[in-house]
Amino acid sequence: MSKQVFGNFVSTAVQSRQLAEGTWNVYPYSVEQTNSFLNGDGTEKKEERLWSNPSNQVLAKFFCPERKEWHTHRFQMDAWRKGDSLTKAELKSGKFEVAGRYAIVSATKERISDPEGVAKCMNIVNEFFHALKMEEGSSDISAAIAAKTILTIKIVNKPYLDEEQLRIAKFSQYKEPVEKEDFSG
Repeated sequence: MSKQVFGNFVSTAVQSRQLAEGTWNVYPYSVEQTNSFLNGDGTEKKEERLWSNPSNQVLAKFFCPERKEWHTHRFQMDAWRKGDSLTKAELKSGKFEVAGRYAIVSATKERISDPEGVAKCMNIVNEFFHALKMEEGSSDISAAIAAKTILTIKIVNKPYLDEEQLRIAKFSQYKEPVEKEDFSG
């Protein structure tokens, strides 16, 4: 068999089809329910866990028609108390303990919900819905997906668990570019 099956092709670094840092006009391509114990393809993550309850999440895929590139985002639907938020009395009771960076119930190993954190998560989802120009009280974005409703996202490179990660920092409504009239001549 010939070593030159690909002719004169010489491989180079793979070009990512993921959006880089910056501000991009995108449309939501798909959304699906998932959780923090699952990979993006639905298979279970192999990592060791110190707690028993996953975070409910919505996995959203966005497409940028201008660049023909994608961004995948996980909306967090839960938030958890941090381990350092446990009081001395709570720790002394034996009912609670610290697992990694979270506070958990000792008997069940379940993380403890953080209502303020959940409110912040819901605010991010609200910003997303607002960016899609959806009315207050909306809960279904299937029409926005079908219509390929454009919104603007800002992607930043932000550390998460000691790794750099491209994440959406802001959702905003898409504004049509305005052609400026030329009065110079």
